Amino acid sequence: SLNSQISSQYKNLRKIAGLYNELQLDEYFFDGLDGILEANINFNAQNKDNKKKFYDLKLTGELSDFFTQKEVGSESIPLKLEEFNGSFAVEDNKIKLEGNGILNGSEAKLILDVDEKNSLRAKIISDAKHNSFSFLNNYNFLTQGNSKIEMLVTKEKISDDDWKVLFKSNLFKNEVTIDFLSHQKNSNTNGQMEGEFFFKGLDLLKVKNLQYATDDILLSLDMYFNGSGDISNIDLHQFISANNTFKGNIKFLTSNKKEIKIRGYSFDFKDIPMQKEDNNSTFIKVDIDIDNLLFGENNFGRAICNVDLYDEKIESLSGKLINNSIVHTNFVFREYDKKQNDVIEFIFDDFGLFLKTVGVTDDFSNGKGILTLTLKDDTQEIINGFYNIKSFSIKNASFLARILQLASFTGLLEILGNEGIPFSKLSGKFDKKNNVLKVNNTKFEGLSLGATVKGS
Repeated sequence: SLNSQISSQYKNLRKIAGLYNELQLDEYFFDGLDGILEANINFNAQNKDNKKKFYDLKLTGELSDFFTQKEVGSESIPLKLEEFNGSFAVEDNKIKLEGNGILNGSEAKLILDVDEKNSLRAKIISDAKHNSFSFLNNYNFLTQGNSKIEMLVTKEKISDDDWKVLFKSNLFKNEVTIDFLSHQKNSNTNGQMEGEFFFKGLDLLKVKNLQYATDDILLSLDMYFNGSGDISNIDLHQFISANNTFKGNIKFLTSNKKEIKIRGYSFDFKDIPMQKEDNNSTFIKVDIDIDNLLFGENNFGRAICNVDLYDEKIESLSGKLINNSIVHTNFVFREYDKKQNDVIEFIFDDFGLFLKTVGVTDDFSNGKGILTLTLKDDTQEIINGFYNIKSFSIKNASFLARILQLASFTGLLEILGNEGIPFSKLSGKFDKKNNVLKVNNTKFEGLSLGATVKGS
């Protein structure tokens, strides 16, 4: 039996312990730390055969000014400790440690346990500055303020490179900016974030079950990183904000090429939540299958489409609109050379069903035809369009129109044989300037009734 007291620099004590391999003392030390250790030591030799070791070791003591060593505590280290002071105890192959220090520039309380199997659990409580998460680089979304955080750090074995951090935070005082989702949260507004961060050595491999909630957004996702620390993939389990309710996947194929898949209840093209993050040229391939394709208050119903974007301009587009399993509209982007403007064509198999689906009117029945929208070269804004619809009827026509139709025998037959007033053709064009549509020479042609419409 040996009782002693010791005061030493931690790294020097570890070097001395390493000289006695038969004592297997390495498992009681942590890599990359240094500071002053003062301890009472009780060492008892054991002769029993059922003991894994030939000794029992008990230590109690104090740690002063502990820190991550300079060669390890580089700018890339995820958790950098400074000015840590606390107490510790070692007994029955277990380590307990508790104290306070500076973690990544913020005051923190640390409670650490290592069990007899050398598994580590460390609980960290901190009022953390926003820049304490700088190790996340471009994916530290906190831009101002302090946040109340709790972290649980776990390692299956102290000697393992693999470790994870379970993270919970109250972001009320923080300003948050998530560029790739075009989201901004102001300070002193409600906000919560939690997730699991997985590391190998000093490298962040992935973030699982990242949950983020404010008064106007609910987000759930997994993020995966490549060997260079850049994001490679996002699995979006849930995104709810304003008119958008969907899930999806974002693959970052290269620094300027992405593939985006969107599924779910609704997606609003007027309030797209995924915008361009910088001034670099970017190619984005988008695959959408959504129950409600929105443009502000207009609902186009279920839509399946594929879009290729380069610097937010359409390079290719094709898709279809569906109502109760019936495809009533197909659309396609047609690219031309400089002599002719690009266009988007809508081909209607049921024009009446299209108008009803988007909420314009349910007074049209049937109709096949085409709507062509001409786009401005540089901005791809709509500048004009023309339409040609055939074989449709207008229900709930005005009383005057019905009386005029009765003036002819053919009109009487049409009323008896159709629901509403039948027309053989609707054709015309419009021009768009300063958000004003000017309709020119729109003609309704029927066997017994016709009309010409113009205006703005």
